[in-house]
Amino acid sequence: MLCEVMMIMRNFREVSAPYIVNPEDESVGRETILIRRNGELIAAVLPYAEYEGLLALKKSRDAAVFQQGHDDYIRLHAELLKTYKGDWVAMLEGKVVDRDTNQ
Repeated sequence: MLCEVMMIMRNFREVSAPYIVNPEDESVGRETILIRRNGELIAAVLPYAEYEGLLALKKSRDAAVFQQGHDDYIRLHAELLKTYKGDWVAMLEGKVVDRDTNQ
């Protein structure tokens, strides 16, 4: 299947042309390539170093969100025991969003 690909240069100038991603192409691994089908963006091919950076950012955000949830639970623990003793609670952004008597 041939998809229309938009190649994005470092200055974000777009060049539109039909394109087949070929691993031997020198731009693969150096430039971000956006792939469109019927005008809709469906995928991106980006240099591996940028991909690794995005993974590291996601992991750090996930860790920060988990830590915030843990901190909220510790901060509210005494209050949660008063209100929901014996129940399992689900919290989001410092608030109880669900509870149940079993897991």
